[in-house]
Amino acid sequence: MGFVYGLLALAIIFLLWRHFTPADMRLNRRFLSKHLKDQSGRGPSKIAVEKLPVNLAPGQAEEKVLCIVNASFADGTSKRVLAQIFYPLESLLAERQRRRQQGEGSGASMMEMSPQKEHDQSVPEQARRLTGDPLADLQEEAKILAQKNEQNTAEIMLLEKMNAYAAFFPTLVAHDKQQKITLLSPVSTKRLDRVLAVSDAWAKEDLLNGLLTKLATWHSKARLLSPYLPAAAELTPTLMRSQMEAALENCRAAVKVEVGHEMLTNLATMVSRLAEAGSAPKGIKMGEASPRAFFLSATNAAEAVPFDFGRVRRDVSMLDVVELLCDPATALDAKSAGVLLEHYLTTRARLDEDFEVERERKLYFALTVYYRVLLLGFFNSNVPYWTKEALAANITLLRSVVDQLGSTESMEVL
Repeated sequence: MGFVYGLLALAIIFLLWRHFTPADMRLNRRFLSKHLKDQSGRGPSKIAVEKLPVNLAPGQAEEKVLCIVNASFADGTSKRVLAQIFYPLESLLAERQRRRQQGEGSGASMMEMSPQKEHDQSVPEQARRLTGDPLADLQEEAKILAQKNEQNTAEIMLLEKMNAYAAFFPTLVAHDKQQKITLLSPVSTKRLDRVLAVSDAWAKEDLLNGLLTKLATWHSKARLLSPYLPAAAELTPTLMRSQMEAALENCRAAVKVEVGHEMLTNLATMVSRLAEAGSAPKGIKMGEASPRAFFLSATNAAEAVPFDFGRVRRDVSMLDVVELLCDPATALDAKSAGVLLEHYLTTRARLDEDFEVERERKLYFALTVYYRVLLLGFFNSNVPYWTKEALAANITLLRSVVDQLGSTESMEVL
């Protein structure tokens, strides 16, 4: 029994260390010397570590921490890498903390509980303690640890395949399975959404134009990468329909004045037709393609680089373009978005002879309505970039796209 409580004490110490110290503590000179050396084969004499400002959704556990490592060597040279540190039990520990807080609160309602629990437990934690089974937590952790480590290994293997076919994600430098640290080619610490917020129109267009060129090249590799992509939830007509209906119901009372009853009614009748966009051929899709999912290149200030290679899946590729161009942080008007869309379509057609430009253009507009309807549903959420100004712009652009779709036969060919 003493051994068990000793393990529990170590778990508590780990939690305290994880909370009060930066995630780069494992990125010491001894570890980095295994993978970073100068021409004489010596490890770094000095290192500096800076944590990347990665965007996390409210309540999301920081399971993968990203840091920029600057290593200096005795011969006067230096190297820079992006380090990803994996904490496989972070989601579980965060979920336990939420449950503990709810149990100690004054009758939290079911609606206040998170609808998505990554590691649900059939027996509440407090009830399990009363059963006298102190090993239950350790057994659960061991099971989840094995699953997460296997998933992480699969992600690294996928990254190697993606690096071989396209220069899009950072390239793999080294992966230490025991330490759960992956070293990658570097990015800068400037996140794209923050850069766009202070960029003039020319600089913004230049950044997005280059990123869409890279996206088009990346998407054109779908046939080569499809055999290696993990099975994941895909966009389907059923999923789209349920999401749009929920978003419309959510926003009806909150934005009825701004949107207008007639437009909400039109959207409701278009939902089923719009949802058919989910039947589009599946390609390759990032886990997230908003401006918050990119950092500027470490060597080129006009180039944006994605970092979340672990959530690449097989899905509708055009969703990446929609998410990038329609995001509030991009803040594009209809004309600018249209110019960038045509650049993407032209690039794809040049790279992929089977690419149907007209069909993909219509698919983009259908998916734009879908995405902007979902954004309406987020109006009451505490999202820092979702302001009154962003809401008004979203409504204006949504209305223009709905009018365009309503006045053509665009939806009939999807």
